[in-house]
Amino acid sequence: MEEGPVDFYRAFLTESKKLWYLAGPAIFTSICQYSLGAITQVFAGHVGSLDLAAVSIENSVIAGFSFGVMLGMGSALETLCGQAVGAGQIDMLGIYMQRSWVIHTRVK
Repeated sequence: MEEGPVDFYRAFLTESKKLWYLAGPAIFTSICQYSLGAITQVFAGHVGSLDLAAVSIENSVIAGFSFGVMLGMGSALETLCGQAVGAGQIDMLGIYMQRSWVIHTRVK
């Protein structure tokens, strides 16, 4: 009777370590990305209220727009590249990547 729970906890601990090993860097990256905007607003708040308003607008509007463009480009590339791999046209991956860079630099 004792072997069941002990084996479960041992397996749970092993899988949990593996999960944290994979997810830890992603969590750290997300925290750093959020902290960058928050720290910028804190510094701007110490300078003045007009500067804080400008930084707030930049963080919410302009950064949101650029993330939207990048997310749209990534979604389009995911579809096109998946279709190219499924059709066996591996050489199209480079062409799609080059075209997306050209479009991205024009839009940005």
